[in-house]
Amino acid sequence: MDKLSAKALSGVLGDAYGKSFSENQQKSHVEAIASLSWENPVVVFFEALPAVPFSCTIVGYDFPGIFSRITGVLSSVGMNIHSGEVFTLKKGAFHPKPIIIDTFSGDLLFEEGEGQEKGAYISKETSKRHIKDMLREVYGCYTQNPKEGRQQSKAVVNQWVAKCLPKMPVPKREAVMPLRLTINNHEGAFTRVEVEAMDRSEEHTSELQSPCNLVCRLLL
Repeated sequence: MDKLSAKALSGVLGDAYGKSFSENQQKSHVEAIASLSWENPVVVFFEALPAVPFSCTIVGYDFPGIFSRITGVLSSVGMNIHSGEVFTLKKGAFHPKPIIIDTFSGDLLFEEGEGQEKGAYISKETSKRHIKDMLREVYGCYTQNPKEGRQQSKAVVNQWVAKCLPKMPVPKREAVMPLRLTINNHEGAFTRVEVEAMDRSEEHTSELQSPCNLVCRLLL
């Protein structure tokens, strides 16, 4: 394996990576990759960016379905993702296992503010702690039980998303009624979402195991 450095990392991942992260951020990624192990499979960074309310970067092992688990975790804490960048290091490049560096920016729908019901919303720091804890649990499903980790992590994240959906803010405008929504998580690796309303009937099959964002787009 090649020696890992910020310069080498940027060289492998290309211009898009170099433009997305500063030199100091790249050095932090190098340190995070070097610290990864079966006992510590994921590292999460939170950074304040100009004109971006909330941003996080995940450095960790790449497992089947892990991208949808990550987006499900972010959705379940109320993160509305505006943009994201995904980078993957192939097995053997700088580490014996494939590595992901995924970054997301957006805002928190459940962040505390004036005039909100006490206890209904959480602080940004609490959201950060939840994201770290939830990602550790998700990664633990893969490392503790490699054969069943994909399905176990899917079930865990879907439960979190289901708890999040009722709290999602709904725009004050007329809704097309009646509406029937059916979510089927029993088709192997995929999630099937069926939507029926007066003006449309749609069916979506997606690798997004935690269909929070998809459902919210369809409803709103």
